Amino acid sequence: MTPVAAVVAVEGLPGAGKTTCARLVSAQLGWPEVLEQYTDHPFLGTVYREPVRHNLLVEMQFLLLHFAQYRELSTGGSVIADFAPAKDLVFADLVLSGDDATLFRRLYDHFYEGMPGPALTVFIDTPPDECLHRVRARGREFERNMQIEWLEELRTAYLQRFEVLGSHVRRIEAPADATAPEVAARIVNHIGDDLLAHHTPSAGDGTTC
Repeated sequence: MTPVAAVVAVEGLPGAGKTTCARLVSAQLGWPEVLEQYTDHPFLGTVYREPVRHNLLVEMQFLLLHFAQYRELSTGGSVIADFAPAKDLVFADLVLSGDDATLFRRLYDHFYEGMPGPALTVFIDTPPDECLHRVRARGREFERNMQIEWLEELRTAYLQRFEVLGSHVRRIEAPADATAPEVAARIVNHIGDDLLAHHTPSAGDGTTC
């Protein structure tokens, strides 16, 4: 495969297999991996326990964490990340409204102004019930109160804002019996198909192909 200088982002619901697949793609292509540092979030314990009370604080902290990671990516080589910056817009649309939503969008636009977004974002579309099963199995304390209804709403929010996730956005259906190596192989195929003549727009100006 011809090497390209690009950021490829892997997105999906919690439990969809983003990190596992990003690591497999990294190993197969020899690209550096950038993994979401969610454990650095100071309000992580409130994400599913008291979402309404802490919505703006929670989303602003995720914005800061993601931006701090994303701005460090090299512009001279290709990397695989298990998040796209615009996931913060998807979550904000779901949980913020009014002045809070306006403030968040202004901050997002300010941070990412002029910054290239992912050349390709792959959305792993794992069924919400399977995602919940995996979340329960991995046993992270902050995810203990996650509910199927919230995962279904989040999936809808992703699909409604698909165009903001990257220059090229691809959805990979990943049923419960799909293995991580199978999904990772499909991601690699999309990289070959979509990025040989890619362009990188700003992080907030994606278009769906």
